[in-house]
Amino acid sequence: MSPNEKPNFTIRPFTTWDDYRQCLDLQTETWGEDFGELVPAAILKISQQVGGVAAGAFAGDDKMLGFVYGISGIRDGKPAHWSHMLAIKTELRDKGIGTQLKKYQRYVLLELGITTMYWTFDPLVARNAHFNLNVLGVLIEEYVPDMYGDHGCGTMDDVIGTDRFVVQWDLNKASKADACSKLASTAAKLIKIPGDIHQLKTEDPDAAAAFRAKTRKTFMDLMGYGFKVVSFMKHTDGSGLYGLEPPTE
Repeated sequence: MSPNEKPNFTIRPFTTWDDYRQCLDLQTETWGEDFGELVPAAILKISQQVGGVAAGAFAGDDKMLGFVYGISGIRDGKPAHWSHMLAIKTELRDKGIGTQLKKYQRYVLLELGITTMYWTFDPLVARNAHFNLNVLGVLIEEYVPDMYGDHGCGTMDDVIGTDRFVVQWDLNKASKADACSKLASTAAKLIKIPGDIHQLKTEDPDAAAAFRAKTRKTFMDLMGYGFKVVSFMKHTDGSGLYGLEPPTE
């Protein structure tokens, strides 16, 4: 497949044990052989019976290209959904599969009467920051240090831990955020991140760890004073820039 070619796929819920097996394989492929938080087939299947979503993007030969998984429950006294995993095969990333999986998840939940979805992402992963803020239009609720423990998500987090943003997506809103029209460079406060934190962790682990320490303190200090993350953009040097605004009067 050429770099610009869009894959053909169908999105559907898991229905066979082969679907669940492929999901387990993709979890391992994405997060590493030592990934200790594998969601087993039985839990994937059971959660579908109580409003959970376990669905994949499948090619014509039923090979899984990506999947999304989340559980439904009650948060702050209202029905809510927590999207726990989204993974795309490495060679097929940035081809729109993840966006379509989130749209499918949104459709299923709205049919169930659930209008709010939550999940987490690593603030240092520029690709995820762009996807969440500029494509989906989420609201950043909270910064949580080591959300999943020091080594909770496989080898890719061993160097810098598992700090995460907790985000909220209003499923009744349009898919793009109002904030995506704002330039981060015009925000009151800016926080810079590497363009590719995974590459930096491999090439210079100390620099990656320093980025985590510095950005953790800055995010937590500013958000503790009521600042909100409102935008994200790529800087001319390839790095990423978050824009934060102070609380309104």
